[in-house]
Amino acid sequence: YKISKVLARHVGAIRPVEWSVKRPWRLWRKTIEQFPEEFADHDFRHCCDVFRTSIVLENLGQIEQVLDILESLGRDAYDRDAVLQRLGLKETGAVFLVERIKNRFVEPCLGGYMDVIANVRINGYVTEVQLHLQRLLEIKGDTGRAMYKWFRSFSRKSNQYAGDKSEDGRMHGA
Repeated sequence: YKISKVLARHVGAIRPVEWSVKRPWRLWRKTIEQFPEEFADHDFRHCCDVFRTSIVLENLGQIEQVLDILESLGRDAYDRDAVLQRLGLKETGAVFLVERIKNRFVEPCLGGYMDVIANVRINGYVTEVQLHLQRLLEIKGDTGRAMYKWFRSFSRKSNQYAGDKSEDGRMHGA
């Protein structure tokens, strides 16, 4: 939560940072769908975005600034300590490492939903930092996110199909 508050303050965000915790049923579903063997062994280590923060920004320039900072905290970054010092996070002693960034402004997801998702490892725990553009939230409200979730339920990779296949190897109903 602290890194998100610092990032928001650094770029002059007006709205307060929000946080949430992923619901247990979503953790179960995600593990069942993506890691069925691990689920059978009660292993939920792959669920790495249990704690999430949301930063709502007023313009794309602010999103670019936060993206630049997040990229400079990545595994291949040259001097993460200097960035942490500039943000005032160096003295916390915490280890911050950005593991992954999904920029859905460049490639919107199903239903047109756009945001940035970054997985940030803080002292070994991976959290999710979401960046939203205020104007898009005002236009779409919660509808954009709801549409994404609805479309996501219909999209599946061929290797995630668990049903029977026809004699020629095609999924039934495909």
